Parts: sequence; C-alpha cells; structure tokens
Amino acid sequence: QRRAVLVLAICGLIGLVMSFGPSLKIDDTRPPTTGNPTAQSYLMPKADATLSLPTALLDENAPGFSLMRATYRWFVLTRWALIALAALGVQQLISRALRSRRPWPALIVIVALGVLSVLELLPNPSQTLHNYRAWENERKQTLAVATDLKHSLPAGSKVAFLVGTSAANDYLANLLVPAAGLRSYNVGVDKSVAISSASWPKEIRQLIQGPNASGALGPALHDGLVNAVIIPKFDLRWSSYSWPPAVEYQQRGIALATQVSANPDFKVVDHKWFYIVTLRQ
Repeated sequence: QRRAVLVLAICGLIGLVMSFGPSLKIDDTRPPTTGNPTAQSYLMPKADATLSLPTALLDENAPGFSLMRATYRWFVLTRWALIALAALGVQQLISRALRSRRPWPALIVIVALGVLSVLELLPNPSQTLHNYRAWENERKQTLAVATDLKHSLPAGSKVAFLVGTSAANDYLANLLVPAAGLRSYNVGVDKSVAISSASWPKEIRQLIQGPNASGALGPALHDGLVNAVIIPKFDLRWSSYSWPPAVEYQQRGIALATQVSANPDFKVVDHKWFYIVTLRQ
C-alpha cells in the first residue's frame, strides 16, 4: 500500500502541475475581449501570468501539447488520485478501528466524515434545478424554430443558412436541421466543419464562409445545390448559448433579408425567427 500511495501521490502531483499550463497564474486576469470570442480569446497572454513554468517547453516542443486548449483538464488526474488516496485512508482507519476493543465510536466518526465529504461535493440542488428548468425552456423555444421550418419546407429539402459571417461553426444547425427533417451543408463543431467543408461546392463555401456570401446565393439556388436558403434572425453559434437571440443578431438577419429582397429573382418569405429565400417562379 505504501507503494500505491507513492504512485498515486506522484500521479496527482503531475496532474496538478500540468493543469497549470505553461505558466503559473495567481490572482491573474487576462484583458477583456471585445466582440465575439475567437480561438485566441481562450488563451492566457504570457505577459499577464505570474510566472512561466518549465512545462512551457512541452507546450512549445512536444507533439500534441500545443493543441491542448484546456490544460485544466489535467486536474482530472489529480482528482482521481485524491479519491483513491482517500479510499486507502478510510480503509486504514476502518482496519485500525476494527482492531480496537470499542470500534463503533470510531466507525461512526469515519462514516460521518465520509458522508460530509460527499455532501460537500454535491451541486447546489436549488441552483441546479433552476438551471435545468431554464435550459429546458430555452430548448423548447429553440425547437419551436425547427417546427416552423418543418411546416414551411418540404421534408428532405436541402438548405443552407446564410448568416453573413465567415465563422461557419453553426452549432444550432445540428439541432434544427434534423428536427425539421431537412438536409443542410451547415454543421456545428469546428472539427466537423473542417471535414465537411472540404467537399463543399465552391458556391456553398462562398455562401457559408465567403466575405460576399449574398453574392453566392443566386448560383447556389440556380444550380440546384440547395432548394432554399435560410436567413436566420439569430446566430447559429452564439444563440445556442442563450435564447431568445440578441438584438444584434436579429438586426443582422433583417439587414441581409432586405439586401436579398432587392433582387427580383428571389422570393423572400418572412417568419418569426428566419427568412426563407427561394427562386421566384
């Protein structure tokens, strides 16, 4: 058991040190970001940290370490080590208590300490319930958008969302498109975007990611690449965190729809949370 304790302690210490990342932060804060976060927004500027650590060498030179965006996840190793060490400690205390003449008082104290430690780690029931209710309410409101889409377009229609930005990390597409019984080029999670966008037609790539996305709307519809283009009054990424959508996203959608409506080739139908653009017959 002494060897096991030593191994667990070393593993826990390694996890703790690695969770700090390439630098030690003590009451440090990074400068506030402006606008929507980017990949760089998640990184701690080196100059704002208290102290650089030797682990920075791994981050700079070892394969894979520089790609780890959330080094705090190493702390999972520390937590598991602490749990295992606590279990070994309780086992030792119980063994000693059972060897004594009056084991019950000690056993009661040990069990009480174990129960208290579990209760301390439990989430706040009231806050957790409140959060789940709020998330469920937002989920229902978001799915109402999918219901509207389902009633507005034939099942199996191929669509593309025209958002007007080049981010193309469209989380809400993963929820809305299958729930509405549609097909779409848009997809959420950056890795999925990287894989799928490699096979997109150039018109679709321009429509979803290009700087002049509205200019690609006509070719995408005329060439039959999509049956309809959807202009949302929400952001396919950031509105997944909070619903109803922010006013800026609603205004962005309205501005895009106004621009597209000026072209007589397109029919633009207004819905509560989106516009549907098709070719005018």
